[in-house]
Amino acid sequence: MDTPWSLTAEQRADTVARIRANMASMAFFAKTPLNDAELSAAAAKLEAKAYAAYISKLSQLVLERLAVGGDSSTDASQAAAQPTGHVDLTGTREFLTAEGAEEALAPMLTGTEPITRVRLLLDKASERIKFSTKSFGADASAVAARAIARVAETLTHADMADIIAGRPEEEALRSLRTIAEALSRAPLVELDLSDNALGEKGIRAAAAAFANQVSGPPWSALPFGNVGCSVHGCAALDELLPAPAALRALRLYNNMSGDEGARHIAALLRRAPALQEFSMVSSRVGTDGGAALFAALAGRGDTLLSLDLHDNPITHEALPQLLNLLAAAPKLRVLNLTDTGLGDAGTAAVLRTLGKVQPPLESLHLALNELARRSAGALAEVLPHLTSLRELDLRENELGSRGLVQAARGIPRLASLERLDLSANQSRRSGALAVADAVSSLKSLIFLGLDENEFSEEAIAEIEYSDHNVLKL
Repeated sequence: MDTPWSLTAEQRADTVARIRANMASMAFFAKTPLNDAELSAAAAKLEAKAYAAYISKLSQLVLERLAVGGDSSTDASQAAAQPTGHVDLTGTREFLTAEGAEEALAPMLTGTEPITRVRLLLDKASERIKFSTKSFGADASAVAARAIARVAETLTHADMADIIAGRPEEEALRSLRTIAEALSRAPLVELDLSDNALGEKGIRAAAAAFANQVSGPPWSALPFGNVGCSVHGCAALDELLPAPAALRALRLYNNMSGDEGARHIAALLRRAPALQEFSMVSSRVGTDGGAALFAALAGRGDTLLSLDLHDNPITHEALPQLLNLLAAAPKLRVLNLTDTGLGDAGTAAVLRTLGKVQPPLESLHLALNELARRSAGALAEVLPHLTSLRELDLRENELGSRGLVQAARGIPRLASLERLDLSANQSRRSGALAVADAVSSLKSLIFLGLDENEFSEEAIAEIEYSDHNVLKL
C-alpha cells in the first residue's frame, strides 16, 4: 500500500466544508468578504496541501516505528538518543504495573552510571530523568522505591509531579508514602510535588520526602503547584516543615488556600531566613492573607530575589505591608503583582518605593491593576532608575493615550529591555507614537505589545515599527 493511513473522500469533503465556513467567518469580521467561488477554491486548495503534508509525515513516522519494532510502550528512537545515565519515560499516559516499572526503571535498577536527578515532569530543555505521563500504583511504586534506594546516595533532585493520576485515593496515598520514604534517604536539594491531587492527606503522605531533610544540604526549591493546598494543606506544610532554615525557594500556585492558608504559609516563611524566591499564585489570597505574607517576608527582605503573587485579590488595603517589604528588599530581581487589585494609587506607591530602593529588577509585572494617571507619572519618574529591567508587563490597564505618552518618557533609559507589553490600555494614536519613538533606540527589544488598543487603520500604518520586527498590534 502507498500509505498506512488515509481519509475517505467524504471525510475530506467534510474537512473542506469546515475550512470554508471558518474562512467565511474570518473574512466577514476582517471586512474582506470573499465570494462563494473564491471561498470554495481556497478551502479546497488549503485542505489538499495540508492533507498531503500530514499524510507524508504520518506515513514516515509509522513506517519508522514498524522498522524499529519492539514494545510499543517505549519509543525506541527516543531511548537511543538519551544521554548516558539519563532515563526519559515521557510519552502516552500509562498506568505502570510492577513489570512495566521494572522495565522502565531498568537504568536505575541495574545501571552503573551515578544518578543525581529524577524528573517526573516533562522538560525537553533539561538533562534529567523524566517519568512524566506515568502513574504509579502500589506495586509500581514499590519498584520505584527500590530504584530510588539504589541511587539515593547521589540523588539531589526529585520531580514527583503528576505521578498518581487516576489512582483511587487509598492507592495514591500508599504510593506517595512508598516513594517519599525512599526519597527521605537522599540528600535532596529540590523536590517537586506539583500537579498531584494531594490535599492535606497527600501532603502528609509525602512528608517523609521533605520533612526529614531539614538537617541535610540547603534546599534549592519546594514547588507545590496545583496540589489542592487548602487551608488544612497549608497548615500541614507549616507543621511538617518546623525548621526550614535552608529553604531557598517555595512555590505555590493554583491552590485554594485563601487568607487562612496564607497565614499558615506566613508562619512558615518567618522560619525561613535564607528564602530567595517565593510565589503563591492563583491561590485566593485576599487582603489579610497578603498582609500576613508581606509582613513575614519583610523580615528577610535582604535575601529575597523573586516575589510572585499574581492573580490574588489582595487589594490596596495590604499596601502598607507591601511597601515595607519592598523597602527592605534591595536585591529583588523579579516582582509579579499582576491582577492583585492594587489600583492606580496603590501601584503608583509601589513604583515610587521601587524608585527609592532601586533594586536590580529584571522583571516587573503590573498588568490588570487599573493603572491610570497616577501610575503613568510614577512610571515616568521611576523607570529611568530601573536600568536592569528586561521585561515590563503593563497590559490591560487604563493608561490611555496621555498615560502612555507620559510613561514613555522613562523608557529610553531601559537599555536591557527585551519585552514591553502595553496591550489593552485604551490608547489611541498619540500614545502608540510616543511608545514607538521611545523604544526606537533599544537594541535588545524583541517584543513590543500594543494590540487591543484603539488605533485607526491610518494610525497603525503610521506607527509601523520598522527598526525591530517586534511590534504586535
